[in-house]
Order: sequence, then C-alpha cells, then structure tokens
Amino acid sequence: MNYSTLGLLKGNSKPLMLISLLMISSFAIPLAVNSPISPCYMKISHTLLNMIETQGDTPINILITTTTDDYSSVIADIQRLGGNIRNQFQYVDVLAASIPANKILTLAENKDILRIYYDEPRSLAGVIPQIPELDVEPESADAYLSGYETIVATPETIAEIQPCNYWNPTAMGAEPVWELGDYGQDTLVVIIDTGLWAGHFLFAGTSIIGGVDLSPDRHRI
Repeated sequence: MNYSTLGLLKGNSKPLMLISLLMISSFAIPLAVNSPISPCYMKISHTLLNMIETQGDTPINILITTTTDDYSSVIADIQRLGGNIRNQFQYVDVLAASIPANKILTLAENKDILRIYYDEPRSLAGVIPQIPELDVEPESADAYLSGYETIVATPETIAEIQPCNYWNPTAMGAEPVWELGDYGQDTLVVIIDTGLWAGHFLFAGTSIIGGVDLSPDRHRI
C-alpha cells in the first residue's frame, strides 16, 4: 500500500464516523420519544412544575384534589415528606397543605391524589362592576310585616319548629295553591338561590351549608 492510498483512507475517516453517529442516534431518538411520561407529572399544574425545578426545599402552599373524602393516606404522605396540613375541606374532596417543593413529585405518587395545584389568590378577569346599594327604607319592612305577630325565638320554640310551619310558604303564597290539591307531584323544580340571612334564628349554632347529601357524586350542595 502506497502513501496515496493511506492518505485516501485517512481523509475518508471523518465522513465514516459521522455516518456511524447518525445511525446510532437514529435508534436512540425513537427510544426517547416513546419513553412514557410518569403519571406523577400529569397530576401537577404547570405553575408547580416550574417551582419544583427552582424552589428546592422551600415550603410551597398547594391544593390537592383527591378521589375520596378519606384523606388519611394523603395526610400521612404529606407529614412523612416534611409538610403540614393547612385545611381539610368538608364539602369538596380537597386538602390545603404546605410541603417542600422538591417533595411534590413524590407526593403525587399517592393513588388517592387526582391533581395538585399551586395555592394562590385568584381574581376574576376584567373589571368587576360595583354592586349598587339597594334603597330600602325601614318603614317598608314594617309595612310588609303588618298583620303578623312578632315572637321571640327561644330554644323551646325552635325545637318545635317543623317544615309544615315555616314562614316561607306563607311568604311565597303557596297556601292558595295547596287548597287546589296540587302539592307539586311530578314537577321539576329549579331553585336559583340569591342568598340567605345567616342571622336567622333557624341557623343559630349550625353550619349555613348542611343537610342530607342527595347528590349522585356525594358532593353536598
């Protein structure tokens, strides 16, 4: 073999190396693309994912939605990972907690957790119109109540109150309808509640939200 042949082989070595690298990478790229993403990442909001990478062991306030209202396993994991419980919500399956940012991914492995959000104040987008003040005079209320006897509610009288003697049917004018023998059979009723008076004696010493849970998804309404 002469020197010119050696020079030709040496000159072609770089293209051969490049071709070899391309062939190897062509096998590696599909493996990277097809590798499954951990389900834990899918449970975490984008805001929290960014904080996990930058906040280290700084405690972060989070909201956790769960598959059940039995929070025991989630609470145990939070405490094991150095976090603490800030609130256990009663009417939705949600926990508020504080936990080191670098432990959130580990917490997401809990099978009872649906989603983890960054707990921060939120506000409605745009300008919120000011609620107009109602021009209500005290005498108008007196006129409405004329003819009714005012009684002082005591624990004894409250205990005697039953649905049949609530004031609401009288205020709504339901009694004339009852006289027709129509009690709402086979009727779909939609109630749009504009609020209630929390100071009413019927709510004394009780939670404003309460009652029997008749909703199919177990969430009280």
